[in-house]
Amino acid sequence: MVKRNYPEGRYIHIRLLPETHKLLRIRTAEEDTNMQEYVVAVLEKALKRRRKK
Repeated sequence: MVKRNYPEGRYIHIRLLPETHKLLRIRTAEEDTNMQEYVVAVLEKALKRRRKK
């Protein structure tokens, strides 16, 4: 994943179930990234896919 800088980024806070959080930690470790970068990439991909429909 590409490391990004968000100098003027907006913040959101989300609550995850403990199991979802654990799976997210595992996935980000497998992909050698952090939760921030992973979640942003997943959201951007989903939003782009949604826009094409």
